[in-house]
Amino acid sequence: MDDWLAAIGVETFKSASFSLGVIGFEVSGCTDASTLAGKLPQTRDIGYLLLQGDALHYGAANT
Repeated sequence: MDDWLAAIGVETFKSASFSLGVIGFEVSGCTDASTLAGKLPQTRDIGYLLLQGDALHYGAANT
């Protein structure tokens, strides 16, 4: 399901850009784009759609 939600986020980004999207259970307030500074965490309990330069990158949960 996370991959499906990420795909929706990627499509949405094409018409309404954003700097961070988080995907998972109870993600509200877990982090913000400025804290991540364009870098995906190595260990991820949730998925991230993170703007890096001009491109949106998806980092799936890996724990």
